[in-house]
Amino acid sequence: MDQSSFSDRKAFEEVVSALLDTNAGGSFGKLHLVTIAPPDGDGALPVALGKAVSIAESILHARLAFDDACLTVAPGQYMLLFPRLSEREGVVRAAAIAREIRERLFGQTQGTLDVKVQVLPLSRLRPRQAATAVEAMDNVLSRHAKQAGIDLDVVFQPVWSGRDQAIIGNRARIRRHFNGYEMFESAILFGGEQDPLAVDAGRILREAATRAKGKGGVLFLPQAINDHALTDETEIARDVARLVRDLGRDVVIELSGAVASLPRPRLRNVVSTILKAGARVAIRTIPELDTARFYRECGVSFICLNEVQIQLAGLTATAILALFTVVAHEVQGLGFEMCLWNTPLAHEVKRAVGLGFSLFTGPVIGPNAGLPQSPQPWPTYKVFS
Repeated sequence: MDQSSFSDRKAFEEVVSALLDTNAGGSFGKLHLVTIAPPDGDGALPVALGKAVSIAESILHARLAFDDACLTVAPGQYMLLFPRLSEREGVVRAAAIAREIRERLFGQTQGTLDVKVQVLPLSRLRPRQAATAVEAMDNVLSRHAKQAGIDLDVVFQPVWSGRDQAIIGNRARIRRHFNGYEMFESAILFGGEQDPLAVDAGRILREAATRAKGKGGVLFLPQAINDHALTDETEIARDVARLVRDLGRDVVIELSGAVASLPRPRLRNVVSTILKAGARVAIRTIPELDTARFYRECGVSFICLNEVQIQLAGLTATAILALFTVVAHEVQGLGFEMCLWNTPLAHEVKRAVGLGFSLFTGPVIGPNAGLPQSPQPWPTYKVFS
């Protein structure tokens, strides 16, 4: 890729046009926007941008293949196109380039800049003429920035406490619309636990939680953690502290994703950072005893199981109940509150209460909703009937 490729708009448009003509099924994962900007996303760009641009363009020259395309949209903002890569490969490639730029900038710009990457399905540009496609991209990106180029939104589930006999708050849930289907939580991550999309999903959940303030009670906010998401402790502290301040109520950060494979020092630091920012911590996993003890020593308050995720493993109803029993036995006496999410049947809630589970969501508790539900008494017979 030569230097002119950063400014050759006509050549870039020709690649876009050719790709749209030959890819009738859409081309998600091929087009990406890498942006160097202040961490808060607004305000004037600092003087450090000049050095950052030089570093970023050096990395782009080194990492992009001869048939990849790159266009400078604005200072420090680059549109990347990977015609030969698959959906997953394109997402991972763009995230890796952004991460390399971010790592090279660390210490060079005194924390005044961040690097973000967005995905835009080329199929959204299909109705446009190729000659105006690039000019229109800013508008398309601004409309879809909160969905990171993918149709993501957030719904809320009421959280029922068997001990309090009440709806005590809500749990946020990320939702993705794809080919006419609705997918939730980990199902939106086509790349598995290491999918870079976890970064965008976490941000969208936090933004939705802030917009839904005014409802009382506890809020469980799932946040996937992997090699891309929740890597910067300064950023975690800032985001969680802002969330706790804006909501003015009890917030529980529910860590999910690659929790079980993370080095213990990193997980301990992330948990500590969240606690210092004013939130409590839950972990969605199936721990054995030694791991559960480690979580408790770190300050984790909740262990969560997601029944829908367990069902996807192909377990029978009897095997699922046996799993609940084993987990409850392993963590007994460690001081956790046990949570069972997305439970569809009343008798499963009843059995889980007997095993020591205390907090529940799912169709038997209440449906997904666009806004959180206010806390209210909700006696057992309303759940078990």
